[in-house]
Amino acid sequence: MEKRGAPVEEVFKAVRAGVRSDSKNLQVPWETTSLETAFMFQLPPPKPKPVPAAPVKTAAAPASAPRSAAVALNAPPTFLPGDHWVYRITNLADGNARDVEVRIKEIRGEEVHFDTGTISDLFGNQIRIRRGTTVDTFSPPTPWYVFPMRPGNTSEIKTVQTSTDANGKVRIFDSQVKLTVIGEEEVEIPAGKMRAMRVERVAQWKQRDSGNEGVRTQSFWYSGHVKRLILLEDKNVTKGKTIVHERQALASYRVQ
Repeated sequence: MEKRGAPVEEVFKAVRAGVRSDSKNLQVPWETTSLETAFMFQLPPPKPKPVPAAPVKTAAAPASAPRSAAVALNAPPTFLPGDHWVYRITNLADGNARDVEVRIKEIRGEEVHFDTGTISDLFGNQIRIRRGTTVDTFSPPTPWYVFPMRPGNTSEIKTVQTSTDANGKVRIFDSQVKLTVIGEEEVEIPAGKMRAMRVERVAQWKQRDSGNEGVRTQSFWYSGHVKRLILLEDKNVTKGKTIVHERQALASYRVQ
């Protein structure tokens, strides 16, 4: 058996010296003993060292999770330069179709600038649109997206559109726009099947200094993951005459 400990004489000496030192020589212990052989105190065995806990295994987080895992369908967009979308625009009157690409060029303060010349606010509501040689500006921004986008929510906003052509001719339109959030739906578009928030948009418009007026009815489906609408059905009617009847469907996109 292995002996562990210290000789008793050494222990008594250490105690005696300690007492004398602590009492400043006022107490000097003495000892008497009848021991005839060497004696050692048996110290308790050392406590076993705790076994380190096994490391908990966790799955490694992906380098970058897909945006859809973190972004709700009705979440407001977070635009970044380089985000871009391609839409297939079909004229429902004659069936002609064309593809239009929309790309974010830069963000200046609270304005999002697209390479087409369009400017929107940080939610995608349009401030300025270039249509060929005509430029339309809106004050306040023409409303499309109002958050929170919850089913049943409605918004009514008045806006003024100033349209200037290449010859400098100006036309001004007053619009009363009503937005109604319908709810989540699944739609099939060239980019695939997607779920999105359906919104009904009705704009009653009237041109100043003219009898020209009408109603523009639009249904669109918005996706927070895509950051924009993915489908738009658009019909503009004035005095019983349809002047616009189009369908815009997302064909492809890339967002960060």
